[in-house]
Amino acid sequence: MQTMQERKVGRPSPYLAVVRDVMEWSELPLTLAAGASGLDRPLRTAHATELVDPRRFLRGDELIMTVGNELIDDEACERFVANLMSSRAAGIALAVGVDGYPTPPGLAPAAERARLPMFYVPVTVPFLALTEKLQSIAEGRAEHIRLCREEGRMLDHVRRGFASAQVFRERFPTVGGVEYAALCMPAEVSLSLEGVVIEGWIDEITVVIADEMVVRQAPKRAGLVVYGTGSGVGPEGLARTLREGLAALAIASRRGHSAGPRDLSTFSGLLERLTPEQFQPFEDHIVKPLLRHDAKHGRSLWPTLVAFIEADASMTATADRLGIHANSVRHRMVRITDITGRDPHRLEDQFALGIAVRGIARRG
Repeated sequence: MQTMQERKVGRPSPYLAVVRDVMEWSELPLTLAAGASGLDRPLRTAHATELVDPRRFLRGDELIMTVGNELIDDEACERFVANLMSSRAAGIALAVGVDGYPTPPGLAPAAERARLPMFYVPVTVPFLALTEKLQSIAEGRAEHIRLCREEGRMLDHVRRGFASAQVFRERFPTVGGVEYAALCMPAEVSLSLEGVVIEGWIDEITVVIADEMVVRQAPKRAGLVVYGTGSGVGPEGLARTLREGLAALAIASRRGHSAGPRDLSTFSGLLERLTPEQFQPFEDHIVKPLLRHDAKHGRSLWPTLVAFIEADASMTATADRLGIHANSVRHRMVRITDITGRDPHRLEDQFALGIAVRGIARRG
């Protein structure tokens, strides 16, 4: 009987935006003056200061708002930028056109050299507007996080058989013949997809359920390299496509490129789908007995088995890998059979031994 276990659902990133997002604020006409190469710096909040050294007031990822009152020369500008960099500030928002506060000529060049984004803020845009905008983004992001965590928990329950796919029945459009598939991506990835039915986070993985055609085409169009996809299914097949998508992502993460249902029909794909409970007998009856034998007798049965599996069950290749005579390999194979009850020369037993070897390697 299965027991429900707590699982980590959600993603670790606390960031609400990146500096690049500031350029999309159409209601706040800011002009990028420097640091275009740093636009992907995380942006959390805004902080107003006129200090050349505000480090003790900063916690990181702030957009620093200033009129440059104390930036009286190039040296002050250089120190200001250096202090912001050491505090991991996100960027600079410099008010321009304010009476009595000329634009410090050395600030933009200093920011550019440090690759620290810097924006010109027209006098018509109060600093309060930037603060309110970031607060609004923070609130929206917090709600998005809450929803994705809730959706992730329910998707995880469906995947593991603790809940029926019927809990999502109202999400799927009543269009006959349409199939849906799971798209699983690393936590830091976010794609804007049309026709998303469900989006959630499972074990720090972004999981999207959408029209199968979108799932097949959109990641490549967006330039996404590492992702996993499940089979196209009706709403009732949600658990299946979820399990396949997550297993495919695990394969994709090791290969460095995408994987899908077809990749699960391989030996590696089978290993990815084995639960810890399913793998346990292989560990108990193959791995542990051989390791105990090696520890007691100072022999190398387990390394020999590993070499044998990696050599595609070739005795000659195994001997070459280990630098020993082929007869020594044969003798060790006999001992492995005696201890485990699995004959390395029988296809069925090779399969079991391969699961034991590759499964332990997969676990790390």
